[in-house]
Amino acid sequence: MPPESGNIEFVDPVRERVMSGYPMKPGFTQQPRRIVYRCREGLLVMFPFWLSHGVQPNRSQDMRLSLAFNIDCVPKPLQKMKPADINAVQAPS
Repeated sequence: MPPESGNIEFVDPVRERVMSGYPMKPGFTQQPRRIVYRCREGLLVMFPFWLSHGVQPNRSQDMRLSLAFNIDCVPKPLQKMKPADINAVQAPS
């Protein structure tokens, strides 16, 4: 990965959290609102859709390729069980 090709940044959407006394990172005296992850080739970063994020500018002469997508987890619909199926699931007596 070329140097200065940009990293991904996340911003805490809860403004008031910076007032918390519990530091999120060792050595910090207050909560940082912005966290930067150093990108590397092959890195997959997954995060919730509501988390503010951005990518720093690519200051290298090389091309940077970023792939973004959304995943939606949808439960399967419940199927109606027949009485015969319920009897098969019951523990033996």
